[in-house]
Amino acid sequence: MITVGAVSLGWSGVPLERVLADLREMGGESIEINSQAGLHGLIIDGATAPRVRSMAETAGIAIRAVSGYNDFAQTEPARSSERSGGCLRRAGSRRIWA
Repeated sequence: MITVGAVSLGWSGVPLERVLADLREMGGESIEINSQAGLHGLIIDGATAPRVRSMAETAGIAIRAVSGYNDFAQTEPARSSERSGGCLRRAGSRRIWA
């Protein structure tokens, strides 16, 4: 299923609830949430994942992806890989999306 959505990174520094409301007002149906710590005033972890999912459900926005910020041009490729893997493990273990 194809939906119209956005990446939350475009709203850096804006609280996630406002991001979801803005997206809904624009006609958005889905979002890729960037899980960079503090980006939207929270850290996505076991304690906050249910709240994040609830915020999205309340706004009527489907979470289609969870990402992290990675600089793949780093001179230390192992570090970039660690960050990507960490993001995927957190997203999978928290069941943040539907």
